[in-house]
Amino acid sequence: MANGRSAQQKSAPKQRASTPLDLHAPHSPDTRKIVDEARLRHGSERPVFIASLLLNIALVVAAVALLRSGNAWLHQFPTLEKFTKGLNAAATALILAPFALTLARNQRRETFQANGVRIGPTQFPEVYEDYIAMCERLGMRNAPELYIANGQIKTPSTSDSTWNTQFIVLDTSFLGDQPEERRPVYRFLLAHELGRLRLGHTHWLDELLTAYVIRIPLLRNPMQHTRTYSHDRYSAVLAPDAVRGLVVQATGRHLLPHIDLDGFLRQMRAVRGWRPRTLQLTQGSPYLAFRLQALDRAELTMTDVAGTARTPAHIS
Repeated sequence: MANGRSAQQKSAPKQRASTPLDLHAPHSPDTRKIVDEARLRHGSERPVFIASLLLNIALVVAAVALLRSGNAWLHQFPTLEKFTKGLNAAATALILAPFALTLARNQRRETFQANGVRIGPTQFPEVYEDYIAMCERLGMRNAPELYIANGQIKTPSTSDSTWNTQFIVLDTSFLGDQPEERRPVYRFLLAHELGRLRLGHTHWLDELLTAYVIRIPLLRNPMQHTRTYSHDRYSAVLAPDAVRGLVVQATGRHLLPHIDLDGFLRQMRAVRGWRPRTLQLTQGSPYLAFRLQALDRAELTMTDVAGTARTPAHIS
């Protein structure tokens, strides 16, 4: 009997290993391939978030103080004093608006459910297989919902979460008629959005704690920049040969096949100085040059699966 039980125990792992992957249902990931995410959060992210949180609290306190002192200064302007109640109501609405928007998160998902295509085993299966493989490497038993949408998002990709669901959305323009040709691009974007979700950047509490700062461009940019660096690290680990997914954000999808990729990367890595670093603070996303350099410093340099792109005919 003991020999029989030993034989069964030895044969069981072999039977599980030979079981084909079922894309229709969650399954246990291979722990040997799971990514160590501890090093993927950028070192400056937490300090910048704390500073943004304190700034957000200061903005709320200032708004409440102005509201409470509203009647005092309005006495000096009799004409405006008649509108005191209306002004107080408007100020109150202004204070509560970010919180109300944060709590209305389910509407975002419903929009893509009703006006997008959910990617799955029978819808763009090649994209779905790449996506499931990334989720497995992150140890995720249940992959977030994945949609494609036409013209409904302002960026190539986005991600968000509701009370009990996470989802990612890709813009159709970055898939094209033949998604296989854009594989490096969509793989980079998928990994980028998985990083956003895994780091908690779409959680309702995160949005609530930064409800004011996130809506003021110059104040939100430092936090957005450090988070972008963290998301890029996920792309570098989950799709290390998909640097074209980063480059396309500078060239656009139409020029990407014609670019001298090696020359472009050398150009980006040669950017130095305090002026471009200062100028990028006015932008919602850090400059591509500094994103590439940040990956280099983290020893996460990305490569190109297709090799150097062909040189256009008019360049010799």
